[in-house]
Order: sequence, then structure tokens, then C-alpha cells
Amino acid sequence: MSHQALLLGVGDYPGGSNDLPATKKDLTFWKDHLVRYCKIPQSNLHLLLDAQASSANIREHWDKLAKLLYEGDRFYLVYSGHGDLLLNSEGKKEEALLLGDGPFFGSEFRKLSESLASKQQLFLLDCCFSGAFDLLPASRRPKSPGQPFDVAANQQIISQSSVTNDRDEFGNNLKGAIFFAACASGQLAASASSQTWGYSAFTYSLRFIREKAGSLNVDLKKLCQYSDLILKRLGYQQHPQLRGPEAGLNLKWLHHE
Repeated sequence: MSHQALLLGVGDYPGGSNDLPATKKDLTFWKDHLVRYCKIPQSNLHLLLDAQASSANIREHWDKLAKLLYEGDRFYLVYSGHGDLLLNSEGKKEEALLLGDGPFFGSEFRKLSESLASKQQLFLLDCCFSGAFDLLPASRRPKSPGQPFDVAANQQIISQSSVTNDRDEFGNNLKGAIFFAACASGQLAASASSQTWGYSAFTYSLRFIREKAGSLNVDLKKLCQYSDLILKRLGYQQHPQLRGPEAGLNLKWLHHE
């Protein structure tokens, strides 16, 4: 197996007024975590920061990764930066990462994801409106994605409205990629503050869990619930989201098994 990870971050934006000081710290955390806890070799980590995180560089690295990944491998993509809902070339509103050279739309991710042989792909997005990202075409997405957790439900790990099973109208499994997003589709994701130790709030919540538990040795459903509870206790109005095939949501993606 040859697990690979692509870490993208933009904290230094043109003009300086929209800079995000947490980005470098977020990616430093994830780089360390993927090596120490997910056992991904340093040589298999690909970091694109600020001006390097351009659309052209992402596509170039993706082409390289497509030649390295096989069906049984895992692929991780981590992003820290701004996100938004913008009009695409067809005049339709679509989710997008805001890179230094412009928006990188979700439809582009769908194309790139399909180009990888790997059937296990995790997209971890710490940005505003990240719950809108989905590998399904718009016509096959759920009508009401990104609902908040029902944290009061007894014995319920995650609210059913927060998890979308990747199956088409005939019940066939679709692409096995998973999105783990910092917030719901219409929400903002909090950046750094004194109570998050300089990390973006979502990344901080996962780091907090790791420090208290000694690892992130739980499945994504539980991580999503725990992160949601921590953010709520800190006073943030954002609800982490999961989308992907049910089997993938039950895997311990952020710990070497």
C-alpha cells in the first residue's frame, strides 16, 4: 500500500485584509498527525501553501498522485483556508475553495476524485460553507444537506440528516470518497482565537480530542459528534458534517489500523 496525502492551505491572500493566521498552524498539526498516527511516510505528504496552492499546482500534483495510488490505497486531502458559495461558469451557485489565484469549485474535485484508482478518499475541509461540498452531481444530492446534529438524542452517534449515504436512486454504491467538513453548508467556520490556541476552531476540536484521548482512534461518526460538542461548548455556531458511503464513515481514518 502507498497511502498519500495532499495538504492545501491559503492564509496569505492578495491585499492582506482576508489573511488567516491559523492556516500554517493547522497544516503543521495535520502533517504531524498523518505521519505519527496514520503512519504515512513524510515522502508521501505533499504540501501546497499560499501561492503554491494554485489551481494549476493542484492539478499537477493530482496527476502525479493518480500514478501512485492503487485501489487499496488511501488518499487524504486536507484544506485550511477560505471557502465560499459562488457562481460558476454556468451561472449556478456552487461550493468553492478560495485559493490565491481564484476559486476552485467542487465540480473540479469531483472530476479529480474520479481520476484516482483509490477507492478510499478522505477530504477534510476546514473552511466556511464546507458542508456544501459533495462528490455527487447536483441532480443527485440530498434536498436538504448539512443539517445540525441532534446532540440530545439518546445513544445516537450522529443525526441521520448529517450523513448522506453515497447511493444512487437504484441503490448502487457511488464513488467511495468522504467529506469531513468543518461546518454545514450555510455556516461560517471560525478561525483562530485565544481559546483555540491559534488553530482554526474545527482543527482545534480534533486536536483537543487527540490530546485528551491520546489518539483519534475512533470512527469518523464519533469524531464528528465529539467535534460538534466541543465547538458548541466553546460557543461556536458551526456543526461539522460527514458525507460518504456508510462503510467509510465507520472506519478509523485518522488512526493507523
